[in-house]
Order: sequence, then C-alpha cells, then structure tokens
Amino acid sequence: MLMMIFHTDPGHGWLQVPGAVLREVISEDRVSGFSYYDKETDTFFLEEDCDAALVTRPLRDAGYELRIEESYEDETFVRKLPRWEGRLADKEGQQ
Repeated sequence: MLMMIFHTDPGHGWLQVPGAVLREVISEDRVSGFSYYDKETDTFFLEEDCDAALVTRPLRDAGYELRIEESYEDETFVRKLPRWEGRLADKEGQQ
C-alpha cells in the first residue's frame, strides 16, 4: 500500500508525491505549472484538477493500492513552495 497526503485549503488541493514515485509512472515534464515542487525533499505537490490523476491512474494500473489521507489547513504551506517550472535537468543545466 502506498500512502499519500492530499493537502487542501479553502480554495484548492494538492496531492503530495515523492519525486521517485512520480518518475516511476510519468515523465516530470508532464507536470503543469499549477503544481508545486520542494527541491530539498524531491517532493511534488500535484494540483488536483490537472496533475494528480497523471500519477494516481498509472499507479493503480501498475497494481499499487493507494491510501490517500486528507490534510486541511486554512493557510497551507503548499502555497509557499515554489511552483514547478519544468524538468530538473533543464534547471540545473542553466545554473
């Protein structure tokens, strides 16, 4: 069983996904700019409307049983993270 946290605030929600898990099932360049990324922990926070299903469907298709717990905060920390802007390799090559 794979446990994930779905972070919500009064306006939106994001599925917390470790980078290694995301990269098992999709290319990170499919993630939109509506999602957030914590580089220190290599963790994606996938926007609920566009990006979360990019990971959950393939994981279920691959036989993973997902357990998703919700974490609600009026002012979630997710909004303070940097937005995802594209592939890590591209960003690192520019520095």
